[in-house]
Amino acid sequence: MRFLLTESLEYAYMIRNDKQVFQMKQHIYGGGNEDYEETCFAAEWLYKHTQYDKVKKDCLDFIASYADFMCTSNIAFGKDTSTGEERKKMLLKLIHNVPYRFLSEDFVESLSPEALSNTVDIDDYNELINAELNQEFLRARYGGMYNSRNYSKEMVFRVSSRGFNWFDIIWEFVYENKNTIDCVTIVRDEESTGKSDVYSYRGEQFNAMPIDEFINLSGRPIIENMKRDEPFVLSSDVAAKRNLGRYLRLWTREAYREPPTFD
Repeated sequence: MRFLLTESLEYAYMIRNDKQVFQMKQHIYGGGNEDYEETCFAAEWLYKHTQYDKVKKDCLDFIASYADFMCTSNIAFGKDTSTGEERKKMLLKLIHNVPYRFLSEDFVESLSPEALSNTVDIDDYNELINAELNQEFLRARYGGMYNSRNYSKEMVFRVSSRGFNWFDIIWEFVYENKNTIDCVTIVRDEESTGKSDVYSYRGEQFNAMPIDEFINLSGRPIIENMKRDEPFVLSSDVAAKRNLGRYLRLWTREAYREPPTFD
Protein backbone atom coordinates (compact mmCIF):
# COMPACT_ATOMS: atom_id res chain seq x y z
CA MET A 1 0.00 0.00 0.00
CA ARG A 2 2.78 2.44 0.95
CA PHE A 3 0.57 5.35 1.96
CA LEU A 4 1.73 7.64 4.75
CA LEU A 5 -0.54 10.00 6.62
CA THR A 6 0.50 13.63 6.36
CA GLU A 7 -0.06 16.62 8.59
CA SER A 8 -2.44 18.53 6.33
CA LEU A 9 -6.00 19.81 6.23
CA GLU A 10 -7.06 16.72 4.26
CA TYR A 11 -7.84 14.03 6.79
CA ALA A 12 -10.49 12.05 4.87
CA TYR A 13 -9.65 9.06 2.69
CA MET A 14 -11.43 6.83 0.20
CA ILE A 15 -9.62 3.47 0.15
CA ARG A 16 -10.25 1.22 -2.85
CA ASN A 17 -10.46 -2.55 -2.46
CA ASP A 18 -7.15 -2.95 -4.33
CA LYS A 19 -5.37 -0.82 -1.65
CA GLN A 20 -5.30 2.38 -3.67
CA VAL A 21 -5.76 5.37 -1.33
CA PHE A 22 -7.33 8.69 -2.34
CA GLN A 23 -6.86 11.64 -0.02
CA MET A 24 -9.99 13.79 0.16
CA LYS A 25 -11.37 16.97 1.67
CA GLN A 26 -14.62 15.09 2.27
CA HIS A 27 -16.00 11.62 1.71
CA ILE A 28 -18.03 10.82 -1.39
CA TYR A 29 -21.65 9.74 -1.06
CA GLY A 30 -24.46 9.32 -3.55
CA GLY A 31 -27.90 10.79 -3.02
CA GLY A 32 -31.03 9.23 -1.65
CA ASN A 33 -34.38 8.76 -3.34
CA GLU A 34 -34.74 11.28 -6.19
CA ASP A 35 -31.62 13.18 -5.08
CA TYR A 36 -30.17 12.69 -8.53
CA GLU A 37 -27.77 15.65 -8.53
CA GLU A 38 -25.87 14.34 -5.52
CA THR A 39 -25.60 10.94 -7.16
CA CYS A 40 -24.33 12.62 -10.36
CA PHE A 41 -21.56 14.18 -8.27
CA ALA A 42 -20.71 10.74 -6.85
CA ALA A 43 -20.97 9.11 -10.30
CA GLU A 44 -18.40 11.48 -11.80
CA TRP A 45 -15.97 10.78 -8.97
CA LEU A 46 -16.61 7.03 -9.19
CA TYR A 47 -16.17 7.05 -12.98
CA LYS A 48 -12.74 8.64 -12.54
CA HIS A 49 -11.58 6.38 -9.70
CA THR A 50 -13.14 2.93 -10.18
CA GLN A 51 -11.04 0.06 -11.49
CA TYR A 52 -14.00 -1.59 -13.24
CA ASP A 53 -15.19 -0.87 -16.79
CA LYS A 54 -18.70 -2.02 -15.89
CA VAL A 55 -18.94 0.58 -13.13
CA LYS A 56 -17.76 3.29 -15.52
CA LYS A 57 -20.53 2.38 -17.94
CA ASP A 58 -23.09 2.37 -15.13
CA CYS A 59 -21.99 5.87 -14.13
CA LEU A 60 -22.37 7.17 -17.68
CA ASP A 61 -25.75 5.49 -18.10
CA PHE A 62 -27.00 7.09 -14.88
CA ILE A 63 -25.79 10.55 -15.92
CA ALA A 64 -27.35 10.10 -19.37
CA SER A 65 -30.63 9.05 -17.76
CA TYR A 66 -30.58 12.07 -15.46
CA ALA A 67 -30.01 14.36 -18.45
CA ASP A 68 -32.83 12.66 -20.36
CA PHE A 69 -35.10 13.09 -17.33
CA MET A 70 -34.32 16.79 -17.18
CA CYS A 71 -34.93 17.19 -20.91
CA THR A 72 -38.25 15.36 -21.02
CA SER A 73 -39.51 16.97 -17.79
CA ASN A 74 -39.39 20.34 -19.54
CA ILE A 75 -42.75 20.97 -21.23
CA ALA A 76 -41.06 23.18 -23.82
CA PHE A 77 -38.89 20.23 -24.90
CA GLY A 78 -41.96 18.60 -26.43
CA LYS A 79 -40.61 15.03 -26.77
CA ASP A 80 -40.66 11.93 -24.62
CA THR A 81 -37.01 11.07 -25.26
CA SER A 82 -33.78 12.90 -26.10
CA THR A 83 -30.59 12.33 -28.05
CA GLY A 84 -27.09 12.12 -26.64
CA GLU A 85 -26.32 15.56 -28.04
CA GLU A 86 -29.42 17.06 -26.41
CA ARG A 87 -28.49 15.45 -23.09
CA LYS A 88 -24.99 16.89 -23.21
CA LYS A 89 -26.36 20.36 -23.94
CA MET A 90 -28.82 20.03 -21.06
CA LEU A 91 -26.04 19.05 -18.61
CA LEU A 92 -23.91 22.02 -19.65
CA LYS A 93 -26.91 24.32 -19.31
CA LEU A 94 -27.67 23.03 -15.83
CA ILE A 95 -24.04 23.37 -14.73
CA HIS A 96 -24.17 27.07 -15.59
CA ASN A 97 -27.59 27.69 -14.02
CA VAL A 98 -27.56 25.93 -10.65
CA PRO A 99 -25.84 27.44 -7.58
CA TYR A 100 -24.04 24.21 -6.66
CA ARG A 101 -21.70 21.82 -8.40
CA PHE A 102 -23.10 18.42 -9.31
CA LEU A 103 -20.92 17.74 -12.37
CA SER A 104 -17.76 19.44 -13.58
CA GLU A 105 -17.87 21.24 -16.91
CA ASP A 106 -14.61 19.66 -18.07
CA PHE A 107 -16.01 16.19 -17.41
CA VAL A 108 -19.22 16.80 -19.35
CA GLU A 109 -17.31 18.42 -22.21
CA SER A 110 -15.15 15.30 -22.44
CA LEU A 111 -18.16 13.06 -23.00
CA SER A 112 -19.26 12.26 -26.54
CA PRO A 113 -22.98 12.12 -27.42
CA GLU A 114 -22.49 8.38 -27.89
CA ALA A 115 -21.35 8.06 -24.27
CA LEU A 116 -24.69 9.57 -23.24
CA SER A 117 -26.80 7.54 -25.67
CA ASN A 118 -28.04 4.83 -23.32
CA THR A 119 -30.77 5.36 -20.73
CA VAL A 120 -31.82 3.14 -17.84
CA ASP A 121 -34.32 3.28 -15.01
CA ILE A 122 -33.04 6.30 -13.11
CA ASP A 123 -34.26 5.16 -9.69
CA ASP A 124 -32.75 1.68 -10.07
CA TYR A 125 -29.45 3.20 -11.09
CA ASN A 126 -29.52 5.88 -8.42
CA GLU A 127 -29.44 3.01 -5.95
CA LEU A 128 -26.97 1.02 -8.03
CA ILE A 129 -24.36 3.83 -8.16
CA ASN A 130 -24.58 4.14 -4.38
CA ALA A 131 -24.15 0.38 -4.02
CA GLU A 132 -21.16 0.19 -6.38
CA LEU A 133 -19.46 3.12 -4.65
CA ASN A 134 -19.99 1.53 -1.24
CA GLN A 135 -18.84 -1.87 -2.49
CA GLU A 136 -15.53 -0.75 -3.96
CA PHE A 137 -14.47 1.90 -1.43
CA LEU A 138 -13.86 2.11 2.30
CA ARG A 139 -14.21 5.51 3.99
CA ALA A 140 -11.57 6.44 6.53
CA ARG A 141 -10.78 9.51 8.59
CA TYR A 142 -7.82 10.49 10.73
CA GLY A 143 -8.64 12.45 13.86
CA GLY A 144 -12.23 11.44 14.55
CA MET A 145 -15.42 9.87 13.24
CA TYR A 146 -16.81 12.73 11.12
CA ASN A 147 -14.71 15.77 11.98
CA SER A 148 -10.93 15.66 12.20
CA ARG A 149 -9.54 17.12 15.41
CA ASN A 150 -5.93 18.20 15.58
CA TYR A 151 -5.47 16.74 19.04
CA SER A 152 -6.81 13.29 18.10
CA LYS A 153 -4.73 10.50 16.61
CA GLU A 154 -7.61 8.08 16.23
CA MET A 155 -7.98 6.33 12.85
CA VAL A 156 -11.60 5.56 12.00
CA PHE A 157 -12.71 3.20 9.22
CA ARG A 158 -16.36 3.19 8.09
CA VAL A 159 -17.46 0.07 6.17
CA SER A 160 -20.35 0.15 3.70
CA SER A 161 -19.62 -2.88 1.50
CA ARG A 162 -21.05 -6.38 1.62
CA GLY A 163 -19.23 -9.68 1.30
CA PHE A 164 -15.72 -8.22 1.23
CA ASN A 165 -13.23 -8.55 4.09
CA TRP A 166 -11.40 -5.24 4.57
CA PHE A 167 -9.23 -6.32 7.49
CA ASP A 168 -5.98 -6.95 5.60
CA ILE A 169 -6.22 -3.58 3.87
CA ILE A 170 -7.05 -1.80 7.12
CA TRP A 171 -4.25 -3.56 8.98
CA GLU A 172 -1.67 -2.65 6.33
CA PHE A 173 -2.80 0.99 6.29
CA VAL A 174 -2.57 1.16 10.09
CA TYR A 175 0.78 -0.63 10.27
CA GLU A 176 2.40 1.71 7.77
CA ASN A 177 1.21 4.65 9.85
CA LYS A 178 1.69 3.16 13.31
CA ASN A 179 3.88 6.06 14.43
CA THR A 180 1.09 8.53 13.64
CA ILE A 181 -1.96 6.58 14.92
CA ASP A 182 -2.78 6.03 18.60
CA CYS A 183 -5.95 3.94 18.27
CA VAL A 184 -8.25 2.31 15.70
CA THR A 185 -12.04 2.28 15.34
CA ILE A 186 -13.95 0.23 12.74
CA VAL A 187 -17.68 0.76 12.35
CA ARG A 188 -20.52 0.25 9.91
CA ASP A 189 -20.94 3.53 8.01
CA GLU A 190 -24.18 4.98 9.37
CA GLU A 191 -24.51 7.62 6.65
CA SER A 192 -24.62 5.06 3.84
CA THR A 193 -26.10 1.99 5.59
CA GLY A 194 -28.25 3.42 8.38
CA LYS A 195 -26.32 1.34 10.91
CA SER A 196 -23.52 2.39 13.24
CA ASP A 197 -22.47 -0.95 14.71
CA VAL A 198 -18.90 -1.26 15.98
CA TYR A 199 -17.08 -4.33 14.65
CA SER A 200 -15.51 -6.72 17.12
CA TYR A 201 -13.17 -9.71 17.15
CA ARG A 202 -13.11 -12.40 19.82
CA GLY A 203 -15.14 -10.23 22.16
CA GLU A 204 -12.99 -7.11 21.73
CA GLN A 205 -14.55 -4.15 19.96
CA PHE A 206 -12.63 -2.10 17.43
CA ASN A 207 -13.63 0.99 19.38
CA ALA A 208 -10.58 3.20 19.93
CA MET A 209 -8.51 0.00 20.20
CA PRO A 210 -4.91 0.90 21.14
CA ILE A 211 -2.53 0.70 18.20
CA ASP A 212 -0.27 -1.97 19.72
CA GLU A 213 -3.24 -4.22 20.50
CA PHE A 214 -4.60 -3.83 16.96
CA ILE A 215 -1.31 -4.56 15.22
CA ASN A 216 -0.69 -7.66 17.31
CA LEU A 217 -4.11 -9.28 16.86
CA SER A 218 -3.83 -13.02 16.30
CA GLY A 219 -5.80 -14.93 13.69
CA ARG A 220 -7.50 -13.27 10.74
CA PRO A 221 -10.49 -11.08 11.68
CA ILE A 222 -13.30 -10.71 9.18
CA ILE A 223 -14.43 -7.11 8.84
CA GLU A 224 -17.73 -7.52 7.06
CA ASN A 225 -21.43 -7.86 7.76
CA MET A 226 -23.27 -9.98 5.23
CA LYS A 227 -27.05 -10.19 5.18
CA ARG A 228 -28.51 -12.57 2.64
CA ASP A 229 -31.31 -10.88 0.68
CA GLU A 230 -34.02 -12.09 -1.64
CA PRO A 231 -33.05 -12.58 -5.31
CA PHE A 232 -32.76 -9.40 -7.36
CA VAL A 233 -32.76 -8.94 -11.10
CA LEU A 234 -31.82 -5.47 -12.35
CA SER A 235 -34.67 -4.22 -14.55
CA SER A 236 -37.24 -1.46 -14.73
CA ASP A 237 -39.90 -3.79 -13.36
CA VAL A 238 -41.38 -2.19 -10.24
CA ALA A 239 -41.40 -5.48 -8.35
CA ALA A 240 -37.63 -5.84 -8.83
CA LYS A 241 -36.69 -2.42 -7.48
CA ARG A 242 -35.11 -1.55 -4.12
CA ASN A 243 -33.40 -4.89 -3.53
CA LEU A 244 -29.79 -5.11 -4.68
CA GLY A 245 -28.64 -8.03 -2.56
CA ARG A 246 -28.39 -10.83 -5.11
CA TYR A 247 -27.15 -8.49 -7.83
CA LEU A 248 -24.31 -7.29 -5.61
CA ARG A 249 -23.28 -10.83 -4.74
CA LEU A 250 -23.16 -11.79 -8.44
CA TRP A 251 -21.36 -8.55 -9.35
CA THR A 252 -18.84 -9.05 -6.56
CA ARG A 253 -17.94 -12.56 -7.66
CA GLU A 254 -17.56 -11.49 -11.29
CA ALA A 255 -15.61 -8.30 -10.60
CA TYR A 256 -13.20 -9.70 -8.03
CA ARG A 257 -12.91 -13.07 -9.80
CA GLU A 258 -12.96 -14.83 -6.45
CA PRO A 259 -15.67 -15.77 -3.94
CA PRO A 260 -16.43 -13.04 -1.39
CA THR A 261 -15.65 -13.66 2.27
CA PHE A 262 -18.81 -14.04 4.35
CA ASP A 263 -19.03 -13.36 8.08
